[in-house]
Amino acid sequence: MSTSDIKALLATGSYKSESIPVLEKNVDAQINGSVPYDIAGNRSLAKLYQFFPTTSTSSDVYLARILILALMEYPSTDFLALLCLISEKVLETEAIASITRCFNLLDSCKFQEFWNEFQRLKDSNAELKSIAGASGIDMTQKFRSGIANVLAISYSVCP
Repeated sequence: MSTSDIKALLATGSYKSESIPVLEKNVDAQINGSVPYDIAGNRSLAKLYQFFPTTSTSSDVYLARILILALMEYPSTDFLALLCLISEKVLETEAIASITRCFNLLDSCKFQEFWNEFQRLKDSNAELKSIAGASGIDMTQKFRSGIANVLAISYSVCP
């Protein structure tokens, strides 16, 4: 689906359970790099999982995917916005907890520790390995760009 199709879906029926498979396909397309990052669609999917928790058997996988996509938009606040939509039970799963640890390290500018944690996560998590291997996304470059942006903002005005 194109970005305009997703926008139309969100405008007409964003809180219908029938939207879940369409939004999940949109997340897959974002992972593959065939459509641009879409926080509105990803946020709607997270909300739908709240409203219809038993509708999708792969909701944890897709929540991890949208969190990884949001993490790659660092220093954007998208990650925090999505985190607020995820239940405590899901937040405690190993994959989501590891992704959250990576975010906390990035957010506190502990970049060396972030790279170590991210490498451990990438080595131990099959889902992240598949995302890292997706042809459309260079995760390392996205993180480097975000870190460089934070450093540029931090040191733009020096005494």
